[in-house]
Amino acid sequence: MIDTAREEGREEGRNECSGDKDIEIAREMKMNGEPLKKIMQYTNLSKAEIEKL
Repeated sequence: MIDTAREEGREEGRNECSGDKDIEIAREMKMNGEPLKKIMQYTNLSKAEIEKL
């Protein structure tokens, strides 16, 4: 039980770090004028998430 909870916590942490990286990449792509569809494809972020950047 404890090992499962610990592993779930690690996985959650990895997902959060990955999400932060995707946001960083999307922000740079947007600043460089990349098309929205391309940003969505490379980062797996939604249109709404990208438009907020």
